[in-house]
Amino acid sequence: MEELLKATDELIFAKTGKHLDNLQQIILEGTLQGKKYSQIAAENNRTSNHIREVASELWQQLSEILGEKIKKNNYRVTLERVKLSKISKYVQIGNFKICSNEPPHPQSSIEEKSTIDFNVADDRYENKSQVARFPAKVATIIDDYHVAINRGSLHGIRQGQRVLIYSNSTEEILDPDTGESLGTLEIVKGTGKIVNIQENISTVESDRFRIERKRIDRPYIPISLSGGNIIEELPIPEPFDNPEIGDEVKPI
Repeated sequence: MEELLKATDELIFAKTGKHLDNLQQIILEGTLQGKKYSQIAAENNRTSNHIREVASELWQQLSEILGEKIKKNNYRVTLERVKLSKISKYVQIGNFKICSNEPPHPQSSIEEKSTIDFNVADDRYENKSQVARFPAKVATIIDDYHVAINRGSLHGIRQGQRVLIYSNSTEEILDPDTGESLGTLEIVKGTGKIVNIQENISTVESDRFRIERKRIDRPYIPISLSGGNIIEELPIPEPFDNPEIGDEVKPI
């Protein structure tokens, strides 16, 4: 546990220039011990909501550094998988470099590969310098059918790319068999496609439709000539489901 906490502290320091504070360490220790947020809160005279807010910010920071979604229920397994406690003496993770006291071997490349190999990373992250592209956030609500997100051409966003807009529930879901946390539910607000891209902003348009059937009356024509009434099916655009600023966005 100490090695994982130390590695996490180094990652956070590389991004923010600050070490983990006391409450962040308590949350990580409780997470590694399998404690619920409510239990961590009770043991440290804090409210569950405050613990969740601090934890959420911490998971977001780690997600941006590692280029994948980090949550309470996958923190340990993700850190162990990438073996951060055994990172090479000089390695770059995303845009952040971590150095030990020893210089790199003279024959080695300045930026050695760690166990995070971006050459075989998720295909969503085609631009290796921008692996923290997702999850993005809704930055503003334009209208019922359009939102703007805080990612753009500088983050490798593509025209026509489809995304899911969602929020995370505050209720933690427990495994009925083991009692362990399964994380929180994603509350879907809708799906859409990228219709306009700027450097740091992209516009997402809802791509959901419902089919409306409309009867069209034709002038009388003998039945032998296939006349009479017909039913036309019209696609009607559907809006997003009450999106809010701060909702998360990921590719689908």
